[in-house]
Amino acid sequence: MRNLLQFFATLLLISVLQISIAQNTTLKLRSGDVILTEANSQTKLADFISQNPSNGSYYLIQFDQIPTQAEQSSMNANGVRLLEYIPEYAFLANLSQYNGNNTFADLGIRQIEKLKEEYKTSSMFDLSGAPDYVYANETEVKLLIDRQLDVSPANFIALLESNNVVIEDYGSSDENLNIRIAQERVDWLINLPQVKFVDYAPAPPEPEDTRGRSLHRLNMLDSDDPMGRKLNGDSVSIAIADNGLGPHIDRKGRVTMHTTVNNGTHGDMTTGIAVGAGNLDPNNAGMATHAYLHYYNISGYPQITQAVNNLNLNGVVITSTSFSQGCNSYTSDTRAIDLQVNANPELLHVFSAGNSATSNCGYGAGTFWGNITGGYKQGKAVIATGNLDYRGVLTTSSSRGPASDGRIKPDICSNGTNQISTDPNNGYSPGGGTSAAAPGIAGISALLYQGYRNLNAQANPPSGLIKAAMLNTARDIGNPGPDFIYGWGRVNAHRAMLLLEENRYLNGTISQNGTNTHSITINQNLEELKVMIYWTDVAGSTFASKALVNDIDIRVVTPNNDTLLPYILNPTPNATLLNLPATRGVDDLNNMEQVAIDTASTGTYTVIVNGKAIPSGPQSYHLLWETLSDDITVTYPAGGESFAPGTSETIRWDAVEGSGNFTVEYSSNNGSTWNSIATVAGNQRYVNWTVPTTLASSDMLLRVRRNGITGVSANNFTVLGVPQNVRVNFICPDSVQIGWNTVTGATEYDVFLLGATHMDSVGSSTTNSLTLFNIDVSQENWFAVRARTATSVGERSPARQMPQNTFNCPLAYDFSITQINSPSANYIPGCGSGKQAVRVTINNAGDSVLTNIPVKLRAGSTVYLDTIAGPLAPSAFQFFTFKDSLTLGTGTVTISAVGDLATDQNITNDSVAMDIQVIPATTFTVPYSNDFENFINCSTNSDCGATTCNLNAGWTNIPNSIDDYDMRVDFGGTPSSNTGPSFDANPGTSLGKYIYAEASNNCYGLTSVVLSPCFDLTGTINPEFEFAYHMYGANMGVIRVDVFANGVWNDNVISPLFGNIGNVWNRTTINLSPYIGQTITVRFRFITGASFASDMAIDDVIVRDQGVGLGEIKTESYRLFPNPSEGLFRIQLTEDEIGELRVFDLQGRNIYRTNINSNYGKIDLSGFDKGIYIIEFKDGEVREKIMVN
Repeated sequence: MRNLLQFFATLLLISVLQISIAQNTTLKLRSGDVILTEANSQTKLADFISQNPSNGSYYLIQFDQIPTQAEQSSMNANGVRLLEYIPEYAFLANLSQYNGNNTFADLGIRQIEKLKEEYKTSSMFDLSGAPDYVYANETEVKLLIDRQLDVSPANFIALLESNNVVIEDYGSSDENLNIRIAQERVDWLINLPQVKFVDYAPAPPEPEDTRGRSLHRLNMLDSDDPMGRKLNGDSVSIAIADNGLGPHIDRKGRVTMHTTVNNGTHGDMTTGIAVGAGNLDPNNAGMATHAYLHYYNISGYPQITQAVNNLNLNGVVITSTSFSQGCNSYTSDTRAIDLQVNANPELLHVFSAGNSATSNCGYGAGTFWGNITGGYKQGKAVIATGNLDYRGVLTTSSSRGPASDGRIKPDICSNGTNQISTDPNNGYSPGGGTSAAAPGIAGISALLYQGYRNLNAQANPPSGLIKAAMLNTARDIGNPGPDFIYGWGRVNAHRAMLLLEENRYLNGTISQNGTNTHSITINQNLEELKVMIYWTDVAGSTFASKALVNDIDIRVVTPNNDTLLPYILNPTPNATLLNLPATRGVDDLNNMEQVAIDTASTGTYTVIVNGKAIPSGPQSYHLLWETLSDDITVTYPAGGESFAPGTSETIRWDAVEGSGNFTVEYSSNNGSTWNSIATVAGNQRYVNWTVPTTLASSDMLLRVRRNGITGVSANNFTVLGVPQNVRVNFICPDSVQIGWNTVTGATEYDVFLLGATHMDSVGSSTTNSLTLFNIDVSQENWFAVRARTATSVGERSPARQMPQNTFNCPLAYDFSITQINSPSANYIPGCGSGKQAVRVTINNAGDSVLTNIPVKLRAGSTVYLDTIAGPLAPSAFQFFTFKDSLTLGTGTVTISAVGDLATDQNITNDSVAMDIQVIPATTFTVPYSNDFENFINCSTNSDCGATTCNLNAGWTNIPNSIDDYDMRVDFGGTPSSNTGPSFDANPGTSLGKYIYAEASNNCYGLTSVVLSPCFDLTGTINPEFEFAYHMYGANMGVIRVDVFANGVWNDNVISPLFGNIGNVWNRTTINLSPYIGQTITVRFRFITGASFASDMAIDDVIVRDQGVGLGEIKTESYRLFPNPSEGLFRIQLTEDEIGELRVFDLQGRNIYRTNINSNYGKIDLSGFDKGIYIIEFKDGEVREKIMVN
């Protein structure tokens, strides 16, 4: 009888759900809400179109009910082309092909509205108050524009280019373009019918800055216990884009570099958290220790825009991005990423939520709300991650929701604060911010992908299922249910994997007005049952203010016939309302809904799924359920771990909410007796434990108790010391011995060497040393040791790098070449005689005096023989210059110096090599000048080394594979405010060009090298090199100047130029007299400062010989003004008459002469060409440069 009543109740509920609910007919546009009054249903559509013509025939059509897929197809066939859905009940449509006789009633039309120009921009769009990055220069702005979906991309591009619109980038999909356009033409752009929407260009990406593994319960998936799951991300590929990545053995053999740009250490941190192996230190392992990494530079977000290619070619299924796009809404980028995941459902994109909790992004509730820093991360199909410390407490900087349209964001939280991760050159440092939290979720996802593959014949999961599994099993923290601070809670990788293993999910599809029912049978009483429906919703419209398109509703009917609705939050832009706990109701904003049932009894739960509004269907979905019993699960240690005596470990467990404190205890004898650790408050799920220094056992267990319920670690863990003083005892040509201090309780030791990707065991010893054979010590080798007992293993020691030469190995004869001293850089200009001397450092590492040592010098395939006469005493170091200089051509050549001593007992240190790149060069004679006016402008994008800027006329930017970034050719001011020149030095106008450093977007403390052409100083008497420099900015860097002559770089030939000198051009001169008769090159090294405010520049280079009378001799007894001028100069002496005055051009020709018989006069050069001239008077005692502009 009870089952029959439940059956009829379910039928009644289904019937009610299928009845039309009073519609919200407000159009949700980004320009603002639009309310349409209902039109006369007998109006003919053709009459309306003729009486209300719209630019391009684009209209907003609102229907009484959302048309089914069949109805939409019929309308499209008859000229009512529905382009995209606009909440509520409306479509953007093109009616240019309509010629029917239908009334509004025939088509179910409630009202039609012309597509007005004011609908094509956001309510926040205001060029008078746009962010700085929007302004390309004084006259142009950078915008992101969307085309109408029925306009072909090729035609759209052609239209813009024919109207002189500059296309800077092809956007995140073929629907949008990043453009540059004159401010005065923006209204023209908005009025184009082919343009659907106009917005600011995306903000430049800005970075958002091990106990994390156990906080995430990841150790339960990647357990050291022999019976553990052994999930580690193996065969799962992750893509990360960031600002730089230095070398580290924790990523050895598991990374493909898609960029050479290295502008900082943020990328080291994010990649280490995601995929670090812990080779250097096992305590600092990342989440997915065996996953494969594809690494990109963040500029242009290639890990996202190229994600489909990466999926198809490289198998990349997960991306992680820890950069901000500033305050944002559902933009073209957001739509593009939702489109991408819909078309490729195995792709999962993870983002940092942002570190902007105190920012006001215009949501309407002031600071602390609505400040997710997306862009992309506002997407429905992606994950935005909040930031927790190791205790699971949210950091105050972590950005808060809601999303711009009221949806739940962030999605989930994980550890970011102080999570130790990799640093360049095999170091570690703490990460921070949501930047560190996002790669944690990406790494966890890699293990879940691997686990799903193991359960499903290696097929990839839908990303929506993995996301939903994490959301539905997250530990609820903050307000009960979801909230706008923590999202759905703290990730629990163990519970998410259990859900997949226990098959507690199903898949379904639904169409407009459809209803599906699903049954969930619960066989034991639960403390909580959580049922979630999740669907990868189709991409929303950038035109609309509401992102949800397909709206699915869920209800759960309990065995007692109670009907429960899902959680909903109040998105009203009011701080108090946004902070309220979730209530139950109808959700029409989110693409996931959860019904939580406390104290769920046994029986069948009926889940009713209703397709309330499915304008783009059918829509697939995942239905998942989480079952939580009143038990305690010890999650760390879970079994197989090893703790070192005296260290602090964070013990963790899972339990449902309840009253009463927890008692935490350990046993060192497999549970025979127990020792107290602490009593912990009932709302806490961790405690820090300092392992007793006297403890050593393989039979360790951990127990947590509360109110008669007990949880014990599933398997034994170990307390055993870590070997100390791990060292190399000796390195000989045929053997290496590793040594260490003994460990109390250990019976044996394992020795590890770094293999292709991870630390591999290579031998064991029962003593405190092990000798290894056949080790190539010329290669980079890392070694470590761990102690063990008969039944357990201890923690491995941190790895140490092995010296790459003999050590403590007595040899009679050991000749060594330690380094190449000259050439001193791995590039040289290809000018002069082309001869390059080679000097090396040699060393006698043996015990015998060495004489007549044969050596070889190789350059490519050419070999030069030489002999070092000696004597070279034991332990002595000397310089040696080969008698033959190398003849260098162009391109790259490998130079090597090799010892060839027949009696040498160690050949591993006999040679050194380096690659030399010969830079093509052009040679000029003196005098010479260049004001860069004929140089081609380069991009000023703030992407550091991602931009290549090719200079002209023999000037060269060194390739960014050698330095860090290229200097840019520009005019009229750099993109950043309060730094860089706004005019050049010569001719001194805003249209004049200069070469400058673009320091924005973390291009800090990096070096750009620029080489001048070659200058032949043959026949000069007193040559000098003069240039103008501009150093304006609060964090100005340094300009260093060097000279290359006779095959040698002479560094810092003038004092380094540094500091904020102001928004003025200054000049300096290099004395080239030491290089008379040689052909030289000048090298500029531009090292940026600590922030974007270090846009330094140079201009107006002059090379001259003072011997031809073009030098300047200044005194303080006169004034020459204005200088520069348009040609009219005034001169005034403090005393005496001026007398004869002459003007010379830079070729030394006298072009002007006059006599001034007083102490004041005028010089009129307005009839001469613009440029630099030398004025001379007082019989040559006074000379000064003047400029006509």
